[in-house]
Amino acid sequence: PLHCYTCGELVGAQLPFNGAPAAAQLLLYATVPGDSVQAPLELFAPIITTFLVEQSERHAAHHFVVEAPDMPPLVLWLFQPLVELVVAPPVKHYVASKILYHEADASMGAVDAVSIYMGHSHARLLHRLLLDSSEWSTPSRLGPWMVGWLPRT
Repeated sequence: PLHCYTCGELVGAQLPFNGAPAAAQLLLYATVPGDSVQAPLELFAPIITTFLVEQSERHAAHHFVVEAPDMPPLVLWLFQPLVELVVAPPVKHYVASKILYHEADASMGAVDAVSIYMGHSHARLLHRLLLDSSEWSTPSRLGPWMVGWLPRT
């Protein structure tokens, strides 16, 4: 992993070549301010959604596990990448992605998913966004999965 020299926040990963670090992969969401600065929600959610959709299109991956220090892993399922929503009151139109999610536990066993490593503040913000958006739809649960929405734009 690569960490910010100033604050220690996770910002990416080293990609090895012949056993030695040769390149860095920066995580897009890591450029959003962390605990010391209020992260703008109108920027954070679309960056995460774009990342999930890109991974889905490139690698046919629809399941993700968000891992962060001192938090249980959060399993995400990119269920519908593009949905138009009308939320009222007041009436607002959104272009969003439908995300099914739940906290991972030991009873699940191994999950075949793409791992996403986030700093604690970013993972907490993502979880809060998903919980808040669960109120937009009925039902808010599908079996063990909670239904959440992340804006695309």
